[in-house]
Amino acid sequence: MNKIYINIGSSLFMGILLTACSASGGPGKSKQKEYVTQGCIGGGILGAVAATAIGSGENAGKAAIFGCGIGAVIGYQIAKRTDKYVDAGKAISTETQRNINTVNLVRNNNNKLAARITKYKTVLNTIKYSKMSEQGKKRELTNISTSLKKQLNMSSSNLSSVQQELKVTRSLYTKYKRSVPKDKSSTYKNKISELEQEKNILSKHVQSLNAMNASI
Repeated sequence: MNKIYINIGSSLFMGILLTACSASGGPGKSKQKEYVTQGCIGGGILGAVAATAIGSGENAGKAAIFGCGIGAVIGYQIAKRTDKYVDAGKAISTETQRNINTVNLVRNNNNKLAARITKYKTVLNTIKYSKMSEQGKKRELTNISTSLKKQLNMSSSNLSSVQQELKVTRSLYTKYKRSVPKDKSSTYKNKISELEQEKNILSKHVQSLNAMNASI
């Protein structure tokens, strides 16, 4: 039986969504340290509160550290992008175009991932009802499981990157929306909503991959 070969590729999102945020040095004092500090504090508090609600104080401490790290990263990205903009109009137009590009990227990935998931299901079903030996089935399932885990890890990483991008772009929308004409801020908001929809689709794909991997 032909083995299923999935082209995992490199991360589609981390480089495009985050490294494109290099600051070009907007006017005035940089806010990077301020945003990093605020993000760390906010993320740490939320992490600790969440962990305390479901676990021990030790878990809360670990979650606070983790939350601080995530918050600091997001705060740093907000600061870098904020520093690039000379005014609200430039910020809104640039971020809107960025969201358009990101939505297209994620949508394209989601379409390809949906096709891969269908292929996985077809192959798993074929193996299940094939007349090959149990040893042969086990060998084929092992190969598929290896590919599935790689795809799952990649897709989970991509999902995390999209979630982070959403947090950053929502913060920038809140920062600038009242400083530009309503039609421009509305367009920006709509693109954020589209990205949210694609994120939800990607999340469902990750769940499907998880379920298939668990069934092997």
